[in-house]
Amino acid sequence: MKYLITPQDISEIDRDYFRRIEVTCYYVLLQSRCTGHYWYIRVNCTSNHRTNLFVYHKHHKQDAFHPQTTAPSIKKVCKYIKEHDAYHLKRVKAKRVKTNRNKEI
Repeated sequence: MKYLITPQDISEIDRDYFRRIEVTCYYVLLQSRCTGHYWYIRVNCTSNHRTNLFVYHKHHKQDAFHPQTTAPSIKKVCKYIKEHDAYHLKRVKAKRVKTNRNKEI
């Protein structure tokens, strides 16, 4: 039997952190409420048992998705996304500080 995304998997998605755009048994499309980035998580349909989920990412709605990572569960995908968001926000903040310093000079 091929692995599908289950209601249990969906229940592990933090609804306060993510906006669920589309959910099927083969993929989930999420948007981070923290950064606004989009995440496409799909089942590895080439295997007959539960294996990695493929995770794709984009910054803006009009952008194309690019491969980001793989993970064995929705729970681990959500953890990865939260870590990615923290990293992204740290970079954005550092860029703003650097820009503001340059304006002062």
